[in-house]
Amino acid sequence: MKAYARSPVRANRVSTPGVSPPSPIDGWPPAPYSLDMTSLRERLRALPTFGADLPLFDPDTAPADPDELFRSWLDDAISAGIRFPHAATLATTDDEARPDARVLILKDLTPRGYEFATRTDGAKAHQLEAHPDAALVFFWSELGRQVRVRGEVHRAAPAVSAADDAARAPHARAAARLGVQSMPLTSRTDYIAAFEAEARAVLADPASPTRTWAVHTVVPRTIEFFASTPGAGQIRLRYRRDGESWPRELLWP
Repeated sequence: MKAYARSPVRANRVSTPGVSPPSPIDGWPPAPYSLDMTSLRERLRALPTFGADLPLFDPDTAPADPDELFRSWLDDAISAGIRFPHAATLATTDDEARPDARVLILKDLTPRGYEFATRTDGAKAHQLEAHPDAALVFFWSELGRQVRVRGEVHRAAPAVSAADDAARAPHARAAARLGVQSMPLTSRTDYIAAFEAEARAVLADPASPTRTWAVHTVVPRTIEFFASTPGAGQIRLRYRRDGESWPRELLWP
């Protein structure tokens, strides 16, 4: 294997959408897209996918450690100005083996695995306790890249979760203490009143812990890197844990 060289990122190509699409002066909608289209299928088919100006990726130069490659790709996404580059979709299953998914934030990447945090009284926490296998998907569309992580989820020690909770913004801590997650809510008025009261309580006593907050780690069994390349199709590179090593292989896209 050759030494791994980071792929160049062409930052001038990245255009991150805001709350609403750019004006036609800024090049939106893209040709042949038209706001006058009446068919949703037409409008979706006309939207652009991956452009031709994407960063290069040579799987032959990939490092032996998948964490090194992930950190490099994450750094590329941050450098390119992609919004929320640390956001990931967490997929779980319920008691009927039905899939569930939601977007959350990567907290850290440690030698053990990928860390995220969540409430302990909600649906996903219950699903993870009963069925600890899960998957994370990171998607950086502007770079034509995604990473899929599959493995077993473990809850961190209480001290780790408490430290993470203490580092969070007061409004985020307040939100995590309200009601029972995923249960029906009578009205938004009730929520806002409870939120405002809890926010005042957090500010009055910052050291008080959020007892329904826990850090979890996805300990990966497989990590797959997907890249769309300019003029050379798609690349899928999968790492599989084998003891302390990570054999890797290419997959048909």
